[in-house]
Amino acid sequence: MKDTRPPSGPPPSYASPAPPRKRRNPRVRGVVDPLVSFSEWTTCHGIPQMVRSKRCFFIVFWALITVVACGLMIWQVTMLMIKYYRYPVTVSIELKFEQRLFPAVTVCNLNPYKNRIIRKFPNVNRLLDTYKYALHSVSCSNDVRCKPEVNQTLAGYADMYGLTGLDDSGALQTHTRNLLALEVAKYNVSEAFSDIDEVIKSCSFNTIACNASDWTSLTDPRMGRCHTFNLNANHTSRRAGPVYGLRLLVMTNTKEYLPISESAGMKVVVTDQTEIIFPDITGYTVAVGTSSSIGVNYREVSRLGKPYGSCSNDKAATFVYKKEGDYSTEACQRSVYQEELVTKCRCYDPSYPKPHYTDVPLCSVDIKNEFQCWQTLANQSMANNCTQPCREGLYQGMVSVARWPSGSTESVGGCMEGSFPDSCYETYKRDGALVEVYYSKLNYESTKENAGYSFVSLLSDFGGQIGLWLGLSIISLVEFGILLIQVVLGFCKPSTISHTTPPYEPPNTPF
Repeated sequence: MKDTRPPSGPPPSYASPAPPRKRRNPRVRGVVDPLVSFSEWTTCHGIPQMVRSKRCFFIVFWALITVVACGLMIWQVTMLMIKYYRYPVTVSIELKFEQRLFPAVTVCNLNPYKNRIIRKFPNVNRLLDTYKYALHSVSCSNDVRCKPEVNQTLAGYADMYGLTGLDDSGALQTHTRNLLALEVAKYNVSEAFSDIDEVIKSCSFNTIACNASDWTSLTDPRMGRCHTFNLNANHTSRRAGPVYGLRLLVMTNTKEYLPISESAGMKVVVTDQTEIIFPDITGYTVAVGTSSSIGVNYREVSRLGKPYGSCSNDKAATFVYKKEGDYSTEACQRSVYQEELVTKCRCYDPSYPKPHYTDVPLCSVDIKNEFQCWQTLANQSMANNCTQPCREGLYQGMVSVARWPSGSTESVGGCMEGSFPDSCYETYKRDGALVEVYYSKLNYESTKENAGYSFVSLLSDFGGQIGLWLGLSIISLVEFGILLIQVVLGFCKPSTISHTTPPYEPPNTPF
């Protein structure tokens, strides 16, 4: 029979089954696993130290060090960005020595028109007579013994021209010169100019006689006809000193001077070949009966444009000196004035080139509204956005003057006795002048603006800061980029992230 008794001995023991492992959400795994494994392969020093630490104190310690270092790095990088976006500029000065192109030398007569010829034009003659009448009235008002001459016609013209009430002879003369440009512009006054053979009696450069092709004539509304030497840039200076420069014997005719021409002599302007010439505001005044030596030094200036500076080489659409030369601040200011005159007065000032963008007439003294508008704008300063040019060649001169001619000989400049009513000596002493223009030294100064803090410097300093505070490099930044991609992909598409990485076990460390 089958034994149904229970077996002897202790009952067998059975191990209880392990509880089933809780399955994590795939999205959580897709985010957590890349973060956990990141500490194994990143080159950032702070994160692995936190993960490897077993004690809470050291975890907090390394976390605090990392946060503080990160904050300091952000502060330093912010300061670097502020410095970069201030766009600082440094100026470098270099002395160069080489053969230099001789500058363009412009000679203008201080008397713009011949008095005998310009008075043939009615309005010009009317203005000059009115000026003499107003000047006599001003002079007579300061002397109790003088009885002013009363001329109702000229007094009416003085009121029309705005000369009444000007109690200073200098202000009267300046205002009349401005008015002369308005009156002369109505006529063709070319015959009233002084030709080059009347002004330049003798010319030599580098001890060699000048040619007619070396000279270029230009007309200025205020200075009359001027003559420029070496505008075509044909001559170069090989040595410094007056012997190797330009030597001119110039002449005027004081008997033909206008009443408003108070000084007898010439205006000499030294400029770069590409520079617009403004003989009415720049240059050196050479008096008759003198020998003037003008020793010039050249200086080259290069400026930075935006965002480091505000220089510009661009000519606006309303720039009236389109063909005369490069951009300059003075030309820009005159263009702005002409533009405002056209806008407000519906006429243009003939002292400056006619605007090419409009067909308005020149301002006239006889049209009261235009003349009053012109007077208002001509006597006030205007705000404008004109800037300095980015490249500029400057000539700085030193003038020395001596009495000329010396009187050691009656023959001056090859003059033959009998050529003038007076002797050659007396004629040149009264109407002539000797002018020398030369380089006092051939070395010149080059001033150049450079970026004080470039983008390359910013990158270099940025790398130094993140390396100093966090031990990071460009590779570390790439690693953070990869981690971000893994986290995003793990959250959006968990199946794209491998979950075979076992749970991280920190290595045995004393911490």
